[in-house]
Amino acid sequence: MTIDIIQLKEQGKFKYTKTHVDAIDGVEGSLVKATGNETIKGVKNFQEGLLYKGLTVQAGMIERAITLADRSDTTNVTDVNGKLIRIGNIVFLTFNFKCDTWPSGTETRWIINIPKGYKRDQGYPAQTALSLVRNANQPADARAFIDQNSVIQVKSGNGSSYVSGMWVTQDAWPV
Repeated sequence: MTIDIIQLKEQGKFKYTKTHVDAIDGVEGSLVKATGNETIKGVKNFQEGLLYKGLTVQAGMIERAITLADRSDTTNVTDVNGKLIRIGNIVFLTFNFKCDTWPSGTETRWIINIPKGYKRDQGYPAQTALSLVRNANQPADARAFIDQNSVIQVKSGNGSSYVSGMWVTQDAWPV
């Protein structure tokens, strides 16, 4: 059995055999192989993305406060506070709001408008359910969800309500 050795050329002359990686200028240690298991040390900055088994790796995190400026219902909804956290293309939401006037028979109220960079996709299902809890009596049909337009809608009652949940975004990274 014969083994072919591939060599590198420099100015038309063979210089190094394939196994002599250490002889190549600028290479410290060994080169990464196309197949097989190995450990790679150090920080590597992939500018165009990173895939694992064909799927995008969730990377990067940014946090944004939810404030009164994010309210959809500026008349009845007060004392809004919380945050949005984005890790890769997954968005986590947790916030509290207070509504002093929730008349009997009122269905869902539009509470928060989700900003660009955190919006959910506009596909189906039309609503993605979120978790809702209250400090006071909660109606039996209480609910919270984010709709296709990235508006958080809630049916709750007078007083404080707490909403949390998560969804996938296709938005560009927030600036």
